[in-house]
Amino acid sequence: MEHQRRLYRIALKRSATLQRGHQIVPCQVIDLTEQGVQLSTAEPVEAGEELGLTLELAPAATIHCSVLVTWVRLPAVGARISKISADNERQLAQFIEQLIAINLGCS
Repeated sequence: MEHQRRLYRIALKRSATLQRGHQIVPCQVIDLTEQGVQLSTAEPVEAGEELGLTLELAPAATIHCSVLVTWVRLPAVGARISKISADNERQLAQFIEQLIAINLGCS
């Protein structure tokens, strides 16, 4: 049986960057959860590859994390967050909670 998602995807179009060693390439985050992202990139990547991801959530909130590529259908790439600091994890969780509240019309 296929693994079922426990978290809802939040649709989002934000510019971001991927880092592979010293190489930094632009990408766009299409959607995200607290555990992963879907990206759009022209950069060839492979499933199983670990990359750095930098994403500006808001003007004063940028997160840096490592993602493990789980699937590739270029330009779309799915990745699981594999390493993230506690502070960045908290920022991401708060950002997602705020988006959900706005989308559901909660105060």
